[in-house]
Amino acid sequence: MALELKVHSVSGDAHMFSMKEADTVLDLKKALFVATGTPLAEQRLIVGTVEPSDMELLGSLPMLGFTLVRRPPEQAAWMKLVQDNAESLRDAPQRVKEDREVVLAAVSKSGQSIEFAAVSLQDDEDVALNAVQNDWRALQFVSESMRQNRRVV
Repeated sequence: MALELKVHSVSGDAHMFSMKEADTVLDLKKALFVATGTPLAEQRLIVGTVEPSDMELLGSLPMLGFTLVRRPPEQAAWMKLVQDNAESLRDAPQRVKEDREVVLAAVSKSGQSIEFAAVSLQDDEDVALNAVQNDWRALQFVSESMRQNRRVV
């Protein structure tokens, strides 16, 4: 069955796409790239208040409509870099070490990379939980309050 999807951008532009239920969010992003030229790494598709993963099937999502939010090119570049090599967070500028999305991408790849994150993110429950789930040795780099947090430990 075909899905008729409308994607709105923050600038007010709207694009219509005919997709299959078995297509993924990544398939929709590829179609958006063809239609708008927005690089895949800079695309964030939001459904309601949630950003589904690239591998989620379009047919499984509530059809509330999609909003395209463009990720800044520098953030997209750092996210790619830390996904390829989480240790690259060590050499990142402080503003990148304070970027929650970049740090989440890094700790999802290597939990111990939380060592190089900003102190505020070492004290963020979601970031700490992701890091520890990836590698229990990340506990040594999370804040004291996170080491006392039952969800994290």
